[in-house]
Amino acid sequence: MGLKLSKQHFWKWFELNNKEFLQLSKKTKTDTTYWINEMVTHLRAYGRYMSFSLEHDETINTGVLTITSGGKSRFFKKIDDFVAKAPLINGWKIYALEQPCEIDLLLKEQFPNTIIDPHDLWFSPDIHEMDGHPLDITVYSTMYREDRDDSFESAVATIIHNLLGERVFALEMGIIEVANRSSAEESTELIRLQELPSYLGNRKSPIIVDSSGQIRDNMSD
Repeated sequence: MGLKLSKQHFWKWFELNNKEFLQLSKKTKTDTTYWINEMVTHLRAYGRYMSFSLEHDETINTGVLTITSGGKSRFFKKIDDFVAKAPLINGWKIYALEQPCEIDLLLKEQFPNTIIDPHDLWFSPDIHEMDGHPLDITVYSTMYREDRDDSFESAVATIIHNLLGERVFALEMGIIEVANRSSAEESTELIRLQELPSYLGNRKSPIIVDSSGQIRDNMSD
């Protein structure tokens, strides 16, 4: 049986060693690997579903630590509780779940061979969509060809994840289909993809948080 550490244990360890992570870019490959493995080990001792990302803005010497469950919504409450125990650490911002970010963040790095313009995408909501249910959409692009590999669809999902962040993407998005814009019928309502967060904000959420802090289904027939 693996060792189960408390939330406080992890944050005391991170507070003690936080400067090591602020200086990762200056460390040798061996030392960087050591500290990344240390972080993985300490996080996984609390929960094997937990992962993380690290960023560092050297211009203001501020680190950003994000604790994530990889989109597994059943663990969101545990991630929230875990991060709520984090102390204030000078030079750090600490987040529960991946936050909304630039629409094209890491797109070229993750999909180097995929030709896609994230600023020229449109979506159409399912005509049968109802408030309180995850939203199914079709995303349209002039660059999409169905006979190519599925990297285009994966790139679109990444773009939407960037727009919405981990929590909203997992809880409020349903099926995402991709099509060439020429296939859209004249009567189809096309909305710029950048407006998706606002569109979702005007719908009834498919989930609610009850008085005990638990995530509950808000679906209705």
